[in-house]
Amino acid sequence: MLFMRFRENEERENLSAFERLVSIGEMFERLQDAKPDEKITATEFANRVGVHNSAVSRGRAVYTARAEILHACKDVYDLSHRDLEKVLGNLTEKQSKPAKKKSQSPKKLTVQRKIGSRKLSVTGQGGKLSVAATGLTLDEDILRGLSDVIAEYLEKHGSK
Repeated sequence: MLFMRFRENEERENLSAFERLVSIGEMFERLQDAKPDEKITATEFANRVGVHNSAVSRGRAVYTARAEILHACKDVYDLSHRDLEKVLGNLTEKQSKPAKKKSQSPKKLTVQRKIGSRKLSVTGQGGKLSVAATGLTLDEDILRGLSDVIAEYLEKHGSK
C-alpha cells in the first residue's frame, strides 16, 4: 500500500527531497516491522522499490529524525538533497557530542568568629582547610601551637 502510494505520488506530484526520503524510510521500516523474521537488505529493498541504495539509507535516517528535522528547519520542504544531508549531519554531530556535565565543586563552608575587635574565619572546601585571622601578628611558634590544636581536634572528632 505504501509502495503504491509512493509510486503514485512520485509520478503525479513533484515530491520534495524530504517527502521522498521520509516515504522511502517509512516503507522500509514498515516492511521490516511486517516481516520481523526476514532480514531485508537495503539493496533488496532498493531494487524492489526502484530507487538507488543510497536513497534507502538516507531515507531511513531522515524518517528516524523527521521530527528533529521539522523542528530545526522552517522550510524543510524546500530543501534539496544536499541541504537535507547537511541538516542530518548537523543533527548527528549534536547527538554524538556528549553533554558536558557541570562539575560540581564541593560546597564551601565558612565559620566566622569575633575575637575582641578581630575576626577569625575558618573555611573548608573539598578537603582543604583555611584559617584566616585579621589584625593578628603570628610567629612560627604560635602557628605550630595552632596547628597542634587543629590536628588534635581533627584526630579526636574525625572528619566526614
